[in-house]
Amino acid sequence: MIVSATWNLSEDGSTLTDHFTGFNPNGSTYTLDYVYKRKAGGSGFEGEWVSTSETVNSVVLMRVRPYEGDGLSFIDPSAQVTRNVKFDGKDYPNLGPNVTPGSTSSLRGVNERTLEMTYKINGKLLYTQEIELSSDSNTLTMTRHIVGERETNIRVFERQ
Repeated sequence: MIVSATWNLSEDGSTLTDHFTGFNPNGSTYTLDYVYKRKAGGSGFEGEWVSTSETVNSVVLMRVRPYEGDGLSFIDPSAQVTRNVKFDGKDYPNLGPNVTPGSTSSLRGVNERTLEMTYKINGKLLYTQEIELSSDSNTLTMTRHIVGERETNIRVFERQ
């Protein structure tokens, strides 16, 4: 099993809660609790939903390391995925036992504190991600823009 989720729909059909449990390859688990509001159409579970909150009930670790002198490695130990990228905008294959075949990432600098990373599968862009380092260098904010969606996914990491 990779994931398990329990969905609950409010009596008036306007709110959907999702208790999500993910199972990592090493046997550990993580949980997320989402709350969605109905955005449009449908009845029951059918319709368009927008996330209004997400509560992570476990530690999410992201390691960022130098890569070959002119790049960075973004390492997600729980997913066992590594993205080794250089600041040249070229696509580099994602590495690890759990990567999607044909997936690549690229990286370019936007300004002194902001990077832009892309994620593709077989050359097709799935999302871009702004990676911003706070002025005190203690907070890393990743804002994901998924192709075809207006809402963004924001993850905030504190330096350990």
